[in-house]
Amino acid sequence: MKLPVSGRWALTFSFASPTHYGLGKHGWVTSRFTKGDDVPIDMLLEWVDESYRAIAPKKLVAQIEV
Repeated sequence: MKLPVSGRWALTFSFASPTHYGLGKHGWVTSRFTKGDDVPIDMLLEWVDESYRAIAPKKLVAQIEV
């Protein structure tokens, strides 16, 4: 996910790492989980929202209810 606001904080978690291919330096974060991991669903949903708002066209972001 592209996390321009919370990216540095996201990288403090053991399951998160900068996305490969040089994308990490531009705010992209990869999260990996294995079977049995406690997945922080609420936090991931917030990150998905942040990522969408960062990359979606402004016209579509404006249509989202805050």
